[in-house]
Amino acid sequence: MNFIPFSPKCYKKINSDGGRFIAISDVIKNTWVKKGISPDKITRIYDGVKTGGFLKKEACFEGKKIKIAFCGSVNEFKGQERMIEAFNIMPVEKRKLFCVDIWGSGKKEYVDFLKEKISQYGLGDVIFFKGYTDDLYRKLSEYDVGMNCSNSEAFGRVTVEYMLAGLLAAVSDTGANPELIQNGKYGVLFNKDDPEDICNKLIWISENKDKAASVSEKARIYAEESFSIENNSRRFIEYYKTVCKQ
Repeated sequence: MNFIPFSPKCYKKINSDGGRFIAISDVIKNTWVKKGISPDKITRIYDGVKTGGFLKKEACFEGKKIKIAFCGSVNEFKGQERMIEAFNIMPVEKRKLFCVDIWGSGKKEYVDFLKEKISQYGLGDVIFFKGYTDDLYRKLSEYDVGMNCSNSEAFGRVTVEYMLAGLLAAVSDTGANPELIQNGKYGVLFNKDDPEDICNKLIWISENKDKAASVSEKARIYAEESFSIENNSRRFIEYYKTVCKQ
């Protein structure tokens, strides 16, 4: 996604060499097409994600609070601060409906910065740091919503993992997230640079639990078919066979 060539003739050479390319998302494909690669040379086959290991959720959105998992490295790119800002402007009676666990590790200075902001905003009873775990697949079954506020994702593995775990994916409308979620069909999209929009989408979830649960179940079925390692490996092999016959 952020490829910068040493030679400005790089794309012209790639385009004229006669090879074929696979992009792991439409946003990656379109990025390279804009740089000069013929769209006929690039086929999108989504990256594969391990589908085993997730515990099947018996129910969703039935607890006293809506439990949110925010997973990934703790840094500026992933957007934990944006989520904190959204809860800061949320009415107090609404924020009491949520519990957010941040899973992942990061530089101590940045984690301390976020913790200080949480304390400053009085969100210590809403947002919690859980650190790193190697058992995240099983942990996700404890949650209702999976959140991702990152700047941009070339594929969005964590978004797909939320879907596979049966969580409602609430994610930024950047990178590959929109094509994974399909304009709200399989999750909720928000403007990552607009804390008010993030806040409003979270409130919408709290007021539409039945619909949110239905979306998350449809997303789980869709993700198992569209993003599993097994299925996408077969798609890769079939594409390779087709190219070899040409």
